[in-house]
Amino acid sequence: MVIFTYQLPSSLSFDNYAEVEADIFKQIEGHGYDEIVLDAQGMKYISSAGLRVVLNLKKKFENVSVINTSVAVYDIFEMTGFTNIVTVEKALRQVSVEGCKIIGKGAHGTVYSTAPDTIVKVYEPGTSMVDINRERELSKKAFVLGLPTAIALDTVKVGDQYGTVFELLNAASCVNYVKESQKNLDDFCDKAVATLKKIHSTVCNDKSLPDMKASHLKYVDNIRIFLSDEEYLKLKKFIEDIPDAKTLIHGDFHLKNQLLVGDQLMLIDMDTLCTGNPIFEIASVCNSYFEFGEIRREAIEDFLGISLETANYLWKTISRKYYSDLNDKQYQHAIDKARLVGCIRALHYLKKRNMPKEDKKKCLEHIRELLKKI
Repeated sequence: MVIFTYQLPSSLSFDNYAEVEADIFKQIEGHGYDEIVLDAQGMKYISSAGLRVVLNLKKKFENVSVINTSVAVYDIFEMTGFTNIVTVEKALRQVSVEGCKIIGKGAHGTVYSTAPDTIVKVYEPGTSMVDINRERELSKKAFVLGLPTAIALDTVKVGDQYGTVFELLNAASCVNYVKESQKNLDDFCDKAVATLKKIHSTVCNDKSLPDMKASHLKYVDNIRIFLSDEEYLKLKKFIEDIPDAKTLIHGDFHLKNQLLVGDQLMLIDMDTLCTGNPIFEIASVCNSYFEFGEIRREAIEDFLGISLETANYLWKTISRKYYSDLNDKQYQHAIDKARLVGCIRALHYLKKRNMPKEDKKKCLEHIRELLKKI
Protein backbone atom coordinates (compact mmCIF):
# COMPACT_ATOMS: atom_id res chain seq x y z
CA MET A 1 0.00 0.00 0.00
CA VAL A 2 1.39 3.40 -1.04
CA ILE A 3 0.56 6.10 1.50
CA PHE A 4 0.69 9.89 1.10
CA THR A 5 0.93 11.93 4.31
CA TYR A 6 0.18 15.65 4.41
CA GLN A 7 0.79 18.01 7.33
CA LEU A 8 -2.25 20.20 7.85
CA PRO A 9 -1.84 23.85 8.96
CA SER A 10 -2.75 25.08 12.44
CA SER A 11 -6.04 26.42 11.08
CA LEU A 12 -7.98 25.26 8.02
CA SER A 13 -10.80 27.67 7.17
CA PHE A 14 -12.29 29.81 4.40
CA ASP A 15 -9.10 31.92 4.34
CA ASN A 16 -6.79 29.10 3.22
CA TYR A 17 -8.83 25.99 2.30
CA ALA A 18 -8.52 26.54 -1.49
CA GLU A 19 -4.73 26.91 -1.28
CA VAL A 20 -4.35 23.82 0.93
CA GLU A 21 -6.62 21.71 -1.28
CA ALA A 22 -4.74 22.73 -4.42
CA ASP A 23 -1.41 21.89 -2.76
CA ILE A 24 -2.61 18.43 -1.70
CA PHE A 25 -3.96 17.49 -5.14
CA LYS A 26 -0.81 18.83 -6.83
CA GLN A 27 1.39 16.58 -4.66
CA ILE A 28 -0.69 13.42 -5.11
CA GLU A 29 -1.33 13.79 -8.85
CA GLY A 30 0.03 10.90 -10.89
CA HIS A 31 1.61 8.99 -7.98
CA GLY A 32 -0.97 6.23 -7.58
CA TYR A 33 -1.40 6.59 -3.82
CA ASP A 34 -3.65 4.03 -2.11
CA GLU A 35 -4.22 5.98 1.08
CA ILE A 36 -4.24 9.65 2.04
CA VAL A 37 -3.25 10.53 5.61
CA LEU A 38 -3.85 14.07 6.86
CA ASP A 39 -1.69 14.82 9.90
CA ALA A 40 -3.49 17.30 12.19
CA GLN A 41 -0.65 17.59 14.71
CA GLY A 42 -0.69 21.24 15.83
CA MET A 43 -4.06 22.00 14.25
CA LYS A 44 -6.28 24.12 16.53
CA TYR A 45 -9.29 24.76 14.31
CA ILE A 46 -11.08 23.48 11.21
CA SER A 47 -14.15 25.14 9.69
CA SER A 48 -16.81 23.83 7.32
CA ALA A 49 -14.67 25.02 4.42
CA GLY A 50 -11.78 22.94 5.77
CA LEU A 51 -14.03 19.92 6.17
CA ARG A 52 -14.96 20.21 2.48
CA VAL A 53 -11.28 19.61 1.64
CA VAL A 54 -11.47 16.29 3.46
CA LEU A 55 -14.78 15.47 1.77
CA ASN A 56 -13.37 16.20 -1.70
CA LEU A 57 -10.44 13.88 -0.99
CA LYS A 58 -12.82 11.16 0.15
CA LYS A 59 -14.71 11.42 -3.15
CA LYS A 60 -11.52 10.52 -5.03
CA PHE A 61 -9.85 8.10 -2.58
CA GLU A 62 -11.38 5.21 -0.69
CA ASN A 63 -8.88 5.36 2.18
CA VAL A 64 -8.65 8.80 3.80
CA SER A 65 -7.71 9.35 7.43
CA VAL A 66 -6.99 12.26 9.74
CA ILE A 67 -4.52 11.56 12.53
CA ASN A 68 -3.09 13.32 15.59
CA THR A 69 -6.15 15.50 16.20
CA SER A 70 -6.56 17.45 19.41
CA VAL A 71 -9.69 16.78 21.46
CA ALA A 72 -11.24 20.06 20.19
CA VAL A 73 -10.59 19.25 16.53
CA TYR A 74 -11.76 15.66 16.98
CA ASP A 75 -15.03 16.96 18.48
CA ILE A 76 -15.63 19.05 15.34
CA PHE A 77 -15.22 15.99 13.13
CA GLU A 78 -17.49 13.97 15.41
CA MET A 79 -20.25 16.59 15.73
CA THR A 80 -20.41 17.07 11.95
CA GLY A 81 -20.58 13.32 11.31
CA PHE A 82 -17.19 13.14 9.59
CA THR A 83 -16.04 10.32 11.88
CA ASN A 84 -18.58 8.17 10.01
CA ILE A 85 -17.04 9.12 6.65
CA VAL A 86 -13.28 9.00 7.26
CA THR A 87 -11.02 7.54 9.93
CA VAL A 88 -10.22 10.20 12.53
CA GLU A 89 -7.69 9.48 15.27
CA LYS A 90 -6.83 11.58 18.30
CA ALA A 91 -3.22 12.48 19.00
CA LEU A 92 -1.37 9.71 20.80
CA ARG A 93 -0.07 10.25 24.30
CA GLN A 94 3.68 10.43 24.75
CA VAL A 95 5.42 7.71 26.80
CA SER A 96 9.05 7.64 27.88
CA VAL A 97 11.10 4.44 28.07
CA GLU A 98 14.21 6.16 29.34
CA GLY A 99 15.88 4.01 31.98
CA CYS A 100 13.43 1.13 31.38
CA LYS A 101 14.68 -2.45 31.09
CA ILE A 102 14.69 -4.08 27.65
CA ILE A 103 13.06 -7.50 27.91
CA GLY A 104 12.66 -8.35 24.24
CA LYS A 105 13.85 -7.28 20.81
CA GLY A 106 12.78 -8.47 17.38
CA ALA A 107 13.02 -7.39 13.78
CA HIS A 108 10.12 -4.95 14.12
CA GLY A 109 10.63 -3.43 17.56
CA THR A 110 12.00 -3.42 21.09
CA VAL A 111 10.00 -4.33 24.21
CA TYR A 112 10.52 -2.39 27.43
CA SER A 113 9.23 -3.09 30.94
CA THR A 114 7.83 0.26 32.08
CA ALA A 115 6.08 -0.97 35.25
CA PRO A 116 5.63 -4.29 37.09
CA ASP A 117 2.44 -4.95 35.11
CA THR A 118 3.08 -3.00 31.90
CA ILE A 119 5.28 -3.39 28.84
CA VAL A 120 5.67 -1.14 25.81
CA LYS A 121 6.66 -2.41 22.38
CA VAL A 122 8.44 0.39 20.53
CA TYR A 123 8.34 -0.13 16.77
CA GLU A 124 11.28 0.50 14.47
CA PRO A 125 11.38 3.93 12.76
CA GLY A 126 9.23 4.04 9.64
CA THR A 127 6.64 1.54 10.89
CA SER A 128 3.23 2.82 9.78
CA MET A 129 0.04 2.95 11.81
CA VAL A 130 -1.48 0.64 9.20
CA ASP A 131 1.02 -2.09 10.15
CA ILE A 132 0.61 -1.41 13.87
CA ASN A 133 -3.18 -1.56 13.71
CA ARG A 134 -2.93 -4.78 11.69
CA GLU A 135 -0.77 -6.38 14.37
CA ARG A 136 -3.24 -5.27 17.06
CA GLU A 137 -6.09 -6.90 15.17
CA LEU A 138 -4.08 -10.10 14.74
CA SER A 139 -3.28 -10.10 18.45
CA LYS A 140 -7.00 -9.88 19.21
CA LYS A 141 -7.74 -12.78 16.87
CA ALA A 142 -5.01 -14.88 18.47
CA PHE A 143 -6.27 -14.07 21.96
CA VAL A 144 -9.87 -14.99 21.08
CA LEU A 145 -8.62 -18.27 19.61
CA GLY A 146 -6.94 -19.08 22.94
CA LEU A 147 -3.30 -18.43 22.08
CA PRO A 148 -1.02 -17.16 24.85
CA THR A 149 -0.72 -13.51 23.86
CA ALA A 150 -1.67 -10.16 25.33
CA ILE A 151 -4.27 -7.67 24.13
CA ALA A 152 -2.89 -4.23 23.27
CA LEU A 153 -4.26 -1.59 25.64
CA ASP A 154 -3.16 1.56 23.87
CA THR A 155 -1.11 2.93 20.99
CA VAL A 156 1.33 5.63 22.04
CA LYS A 157 4.22 7.77 20.80
CA VAL A 158 7.72 7.18 22.17
CA GLY A 159 9.66 10.17 20.93
CA ASP A 160 9.20 10.10 17.15
CA GLN A 161 8.34 6.38 17.08
CA TYR A 162 5.10 4.50 17.66
CA GLY A 163 4.57 2.08 20.49
CA THR A 164 1.94 -0.28 21.85
CA VAL A 165 1.19 -0.75 25.55
CA PHE A 166 0.41 -4.24 26.86
CA GLU A 167 -0.57 -5.36 30.32
CA LEU A 168 1.66 -8.30 31.31
CA LEU A 169 2.44 -9.01 34.96
CA ASN A 170 6.17 -9.34 35.72
CA ALA A 171 7.15 -10.20 32.15
CA ALA A 172 10.74 -11.38 31.79
CA SER A 173 13.19 -11.84 28.93
CA CYS A 174 13.40 -15.39 27.53
CA VAL A 175 16.92 -14.62 26.29
CA ASN A 176 18.11 -13.87 29.82
CA TYR A 177 16.19 -16.85 31.18
CA VAL A 178 17.88 -19.43 28.94
CA LYS A 179 21.30 -17.93 29.68
CA GLU A 180 20.95 -18.40 33.45
CA SER A 181 21.31 -22.19 33.63
CA GLN A 182 21.00 -25.50 31.80
CA LYS A 183 17.88 -26.17 33.86
CA ASN A 184 16.27 -23.00 32.51
CA LEU A 185 17.33 -23.85 28.98
CA ASP A 186 15.64 -27.26 29.17
CA ASP A 187 12.59 -25.74 30.84
CA PHE A 188 12.29 -23.20 28.03
CA CYS A 189 12.41 -26.03 25.46
CA ASP A 190 9.53 -27.78 27.24
CA LYS A 191 7.52 -24.56 27.33
CA ALA A 192 8.24 -23.86 23.66
CA VAL A 193 7.06 -27.33 22.58
CA ALA A 194 3.89 -27.05 24.69
CA THR A 195 3.19 -23.62 23.15
CA LEU A 196 3.79 -24.90 19.61
CA LYS A 197 1.40 -27.80 20.17
CA LYS A 198 -1.18 -25.40 21.59
CA ILE A 199 -0.91 -23.20 18.50
CA HIS A 200 -0.99 -26.15 16.11
CA SER A 201 -4.05 -27.67 17.77
CA THR A 202 -6.03 -24.60 16.73
CA VAL A 203 -7.88 -24.68 13.42
CA CYS A 204 -8.69 -21.30 11.88
CA ASN A 205 -10.75 -20.75 8.72
CA ASP A 206 -10.20 -16.98 8.67
CA LYS A 207 -9.46 -16.23 5.00
CA SER A 208 -7.89 -12.88 5.89
CA LEU A 209 -4.85 -14.70 7.32
CA PRO A 210 -2.06 -15.54 4.84
CA ASP A 211 -1.76 -19.17 3.73
CA MET A 212 1.83 -20.33 4.16
CA LYS A 213 1.68 -22.87 1.36
CA ALA A 214 0.67 -20.17 -1.12
CA SER A 215 3.39 -17.89 0.26
CA HIS A 216 6.07 -20.54 -0.17
CA LEU A 217 5.03 -21.26 -3.74
CA LYS A 218 5.68 -17.56 -4.39
CA TYR A 219 9.06 -17.87 -2.62
CA VAL A 220 9.99 -20.70 -4.99
CA ASP A 221 9.11 -18.50 -7.96
CA ASN A 222 11.13 -15.65 -6.46
CA ILE A 223 14.32 -17.75 -6.12
CA ARG A 224 13.94 -19.40 -9.52
CA ILE A 225 16.85 -17.33 -10.91
CA PHE A 226 19.21 -19.37 -8.69
CA LEU A 227 17.86 -22.76 -9.80
CA SER A 228 18.03 -25.04 -12.80
CA ASP A 229 14.69 -25.90 -14.43
CA GLU A 230 14.85 -29.35 -12.84
CA GLU A 231 15.53 -27.93 -9.35
CA TYR A 232 12.74 -25.38 -9.72
CA LEU A 233 10.18 -28.03 -10.70
CA LYS A 234 11.28 -30.34 -7.86
CA LEU A 235 11.00 -27.56 -5.27
CA LYS A 236 7.61 -26.47 -6.58
CA LYS A 237 6.28 -30.04 -6.49
CA PHE A 238 7.76 -30.48 -3.00
CA ILE A 239 5.75 -27.52 -1.68
CA GLU A 240 2.61 -28.52 -3.62
CA ASP A 241 2.76 -32.01 -2.10
CA ILE A 242 2.69 -30.68 1.48
CA PRO A 243 -0.81 -31.48 2.80
CA ASP A 244 -3.15 -28.51 3.02
CA ALA A 245 -4.18 -27.45 6.52
CA LYS A 246 -5.98 -24.61 8.27
CA THR A 247 -3.77 -24.95 11.32
CA LEU A 248 -2.87 -21.70 13.01
CA ILE A 249 0.82 -20.78 12.73
CA HIS A 250 2.69 -18.01 14.53
CA GLY A 251 5.14 -17.69 11.64
CA ASP A 252 8.20 -16.36 13.50
CA PHE A 253 8.48 -18.54 16.59
CA HIS A 254 11.72 -17.80 18.46
CA LEU A 255 12.66 -16.71 21.96
CA LYS A 256 12.93 -12.99 21.11
CA ASN A 257 9.28 -12.97 20.08
CA GLN A 258 8.29 -14.51 23.42
CA LEU A 259 8.24 -13.33 27.02
CA LEU A 260 8.12 -15.37 30.20
CA VAL A 261 5.12 -14.40 32.31
CA GLY A 262 5.00 -16.48 35.47
CA ASP A 263 5.29 -20.06 34.27
CA GLN A 264 3.99 -19.42 30.77
CA LEU A 265 5.40 -18.24 27.44
CA MET A 266 3.57 -15.28 25.95
CA LEU A 267 3.81 -14.36 22.27
CA ILE A 268 4.44 -10.66 21.67
CA ASP A 269 4.85 -10.35 17.91
CA MET A 270 1.71 -11.37 16.05
CA ASP A 271 2.16 -9.66 12.67
CA THR A 272 3.27 -12.97 11.13
CA LEU A 273 0.14 -14.90 12.19
CA CYS A 274 -1.01 -17.19 9.37
CA THR A 275 -2.39 -20.65 8.61
CA GLY A 276 -0.98 -23.81 7.05
CA ASN A 277 0.67 -27.14 7.71
CA PRO A 278 2.77 -27.09 10.93
CA ILE A 279 5.88 -27.97 8.88
CA PHE A 280 6.03 -24.29 7.89
CA GLU A 281 6.29 -23.35 11.58
CA ILE A 282 8.98 -25.94 12.29
CA ALA A 283 10.87 -24.64 9.25
CA SER A 284 10.80 -21.15 10.75
CA VAL A 285 12.11 -22.49 14.07
CA CYS A 286 14.88 -24.25 12.16
CA ASN A 287 15.88 -21.01 10.43
CA SER A 288 15.95 -19.06 13.69
CA TYR A 289 18.01 -21.53 15.73
CA PHE A 290 19.99 -23.44 13.11
CA GLU A 291 19.92 -22.59 9.40
CA PHE A 292 20.98 -18.95 9.56
CA GLY A 293 23.88 -20.01 11.77
CA GLU A 294 24.91 -22.55 9.13
CA ILE A 295 24.94 -19.74 6.58
CA ARG A 296 26.75 -17.21 8.77
CA ARG A 297 27.60 -17.89 12.42
CA GLU A 298 27.23 -14.32 13.67
CA ALA A 299 23.75 -14.02 12.14
CA ILE A 300 22.25 -15.99 15.03
CA GLU A 301 24.55 -14.61 17.71
CA ASP A 302 23.88 -10.99 16.72
CA PHE A 303 20.12 -11.39 16.32
CA LEU A 304 19.17 -13.72 19.16
CA GLY A 305 21.84 -12.64 21.64
CA ILE A 306 22.79 -16.21 22.50
CA SER A 307 25.67 -18.43 21.41
CA LEU A 308 25.40 -20.54 18.29
CA GLU A 309 25.78 -23.64 20.48
CA THR A 310 22.79 -22.61 22.61
CA ALA A 311 20.72 -21.87 19.51
CA ASN A 312 21.55 -25.27 18.00
CA TYR A 313 20.66 -26.96 21.30
CA LEU A 314 17.29 -25.21 21.22
CA TRP A 315 16.65 -26.44 17.69
CA LYS A 316 17.64 -30.05 18.33
CA THR A 317 15.79 -30.30 21.65
CA ILE A 318 12.61 -28.53 20.58
CA SER A 319 12.35 -30.40 17.26
CA ARG A 320 12.99 -33.82 18.86
CA LYS A 321 10.41 -33.23 21.60
CA TYR A 322 7.91 -31.85 19.10
CA TYR A 323 8.29 -35.02 17.01
CA SER A 324 8.49 -37.30 20.06
CA ASP A 325 6.12 -39.85 18.46
CA LEU A 326 8.54 -40.52 15.57
CA ASN A 327 11.40 -43.01 15.53
CA ASP A 328 14.89 -41.76 14.67
CA LYS A 329 14.56 -42.44 10.92
CA GLN A 330 11.13 -40.80 10.70
CA TYR A 331 12.36 -37.86 12.77
CA GLN A 332 15.35 -37.25 10.49
CA HIS A 333 13.10 -37.34 7.42
CA ALA A 334 10.71 -34.84 9.01
CA ILE A 335 13.61 -32.57 9.94
CA ASP A 336 15.12 -32.71 6.45
CA LYS A 337 11.77 -31.70 4.95
CA ALA A 338 11.33 -28.86 7.46
CA ARG A 339 14.85 -27.64 6.83
CA LEU A 340 14.28 -27.62 3.06
CA VAL A 341 11.13 -25.53 3.56
CA GLY A 342 13.15 -23.21 5.78
CA CYS A 343 15.94 -22.89 3.20
CA ILE A 344 13.42 -21.84 0.53
CA ARG A 345 12.16 -19.12 2.83
CA ALA A 346 15.72 -18.17 3.85
CA LEU A 347 16.94 -17.77 0.26
CA HIS A 348 13.87 -15.67 -0.54
CA TYR A 349 14.70 -13.49 2.47
CA LEU A 350 18.38 -13.18 1.49
CA LYS A 351 17.45 -12.18 -2.06
CA LYS A 352 14.82 -9.71 -0.88
CA ARG A 353 17.26 -8.04 1.55
CA ASN A 354 20.07 -8.05 -1.02
CA MET A 355 22.32 -9.95 1.38
CA PRO A 356 25.92 -10.98 0.49
CA LYS A 357 26.35 -13.37 -2.44
CA GLU A 358 28.26 -15.80 -0.23
CA ASP A 359 25.25 -16.15 2.11
CA LYS A 360 22.93 -16.89 -0.80
CA LYS A 361 25.44 -19.35 -2.25
CA LYS A 362 25.60 -21.32 1.02
CA CYS A 363 21.82 -21.42 1.31
CA LEU A 364 21.54 -22.65 -2.27
CA GLU A 365 24.08 -25.40 -1.52
CA HIS A 366 21.94 -26.53 1.42
CA ILE A 367 18.85 -26.62 -0.80
CA ARG A 368 20.63 -28.84 -3.33
CA GLU A 369 21.92 -31.16 -0.60
CA LEU A 370 18.47 -31.52 0.92
CA LEU A 371 16.77 -32.06 -2.45
CA LYS A 372 18.84 -35.24 -2.81
CA LYS A 373 17.46 -36.56 0.49
CA ILE A 374 13.80 -35.82 -0.05
